[in-house]
Amino acid sequence: MATERIKVTAKGSGRARMLVAALIGALMLNPPLLEIFSGVTAIRPLGWPLVIFYINLIWLLLILLVVYPKAWRLLRHAWRSRLRALRKGRG
Repeated sequence: MATERIKVTAKGSGRARMLVAALIGALMLNPPLLEIFSGVTAIRPLGWPLVIFYINLIWLLLILLVVYPKAWRLLRHAWRSRLRALRKGRG
């Protein structure tokens, strides 16, 4: 007897992921934040102006979060473990 794996996903989870990615993109790419990075001219990672490097980094992050659902779980796990570590350090 062959066993089949059935992947069960919550209805609308793709839409929620896209909505959250759009909100993160809107927050991270708003003009006040871009102005902070465009004012710094001394730092040039990989020879690029810092604002261009920042925009490309955010763009890559958004693509990874939308395309790879596992990245969401890794990010959430890292966030939770960081919070646990902070709570233990304070207590």
